[in-house]
Amino acid sequence: MNVQELSMRLENLEHKVLQVETKADALKQTSIQKGDKVKVVYPHLGIQGEYLVKKIDNGVMELVAEETMKKIQE
Repeated sequence: MNVQELSMRLENLEHKVLQVETKADALKQTSIQKGDKVKVVYPHLGIQGEYLVKKIDNGVMELVAEETMKKIQE
């Protein structure tokens, strides 16, 4: 292998490391808190929706549809 091939391989590895670091950062958030946005999927209905977490009490989340929250704030 010549220097140019090694340099290209090193650049490729550096790119892959950056991708892994980005994915690891995204996975660090393992808890849901009040004010977070969550996506709920209803596969049997073929729909999904985004909701804001309004309240969490003993592991039960109270969700509010984002559109509803906008109307309440207006």
